[in-house]
Amino acid sequence: MPMPYPTPPNDPCIWSDRATARLRQVSSRGMSTAAMVYDRQPIIDFFRAVSPGVVLGLMDFRGHAALFFTLRRVDDPEPLKD
Repeated sequence: MPMPYPTPPNDPCIWSDRATARLRQVSSRGMSTAAMVYDRQPIIDFFRAVSPGVVLGLMDFRGHAALFFTLRRVDDPEPLKD
């Protein structure tokens, strides 16, 4: 399916006709980081690489305490089981 909008080179945003969130480069606590900004939710997820294959995330959910999580690269994942 072709992209509905032209995306200029080096544009940090990827377009879709079903977008519910956008990735943005933002400044957080004086450092540049990636953030996922949700269109219909009061949530911003911040991401920062902490080591090869590991990303630390922080969910900023308005009205709630911050939630920290990690994302890990898995080179050979186990198949999902029902």
